[in-house]
Amino acid sequence: MTTFLCQPAARDILKKMGSDSRFFLQDDKPDSQVFVSPSLLSGRGQYRKAQHSIEWVPFAWTCHLDPQTGKVRRFDVMPFATEKGKTAESHYCAASDLQLVLDSQNGAFDGMSHTGTFMTVKNKGGKACLLPAYPSVQFQTDDGKSVPVKRQAADGDTPAEDTLQSGIDLVLPPKSELHSALRWVSGDVYGGPHDCHTITSLVVMVGGKALSYPLRSTFCSPEQGRAVVEQSPLSSQASVP
Repeated sequence: MTTFLCQPAARDILKKMGSDSRFFLQDDKPDSQVFVSPSLLSGRGQYRKAQHSIEWVPFAWTCHLDPQTGKVRRFDVMPFATEKGKTAESHYCAASDLQLVLDSQNGAFDGMSHTGTFMTVKNKGGKACLLPAYPSVQFQTDDGKSVPVKRQAADGDTPAEDTLQSGIDLVLPPKSELHSALRWVSGDVYGGPHDCHTITSLVVMVGGKALSYPLRSTFCSPEQGRAVVEQSPLSSQASVP
């Protein structure tokens, strides 16, 4: 499926980066291709340099699809640095290169006792970098305390914490952005004892550093339980899924 859907878009991008006609959207390691969602595929690959038939360049890639048509919306590539002294961590985005923005999407998240926000992460830096498909998010009150939350993927089945552990990373090119929808219970829908918290900011953790943005809302959960936050993976889709 990856080869059929994403290879034509990959060919054009890789040719501009110096590839000849030979490339692979996989390598010899496990999980070199990952189906993140119907609109998102990610993985690792390698291309052969033009005029250097024995030199291959490893890279990370992300293929953004229209889930309705299967057409490629965007194909992102980031060659892995192979210089001596470079570490795996050097491929990941630095918080100082990122900008966080939240958007209510004109009330699109508001419903019966539910609300949410549309999160955008933009790469302000000059190089492509990697971000987790489900970046770690926290919600804080005005006194700086974090509200205990339990994240789950947007399909309602797979906890995002488990997905993070699998190491699914997405390529974020320079001056580009990725988006995620976050949803939670904001009203008293629990029949028994419950807890509600007023939050004032959302925090995204990147490489141990915090990106914060003002967000005033209410989280509700069963008493002494963690509020559930539904989180979609980062993608190029610039509107509420």
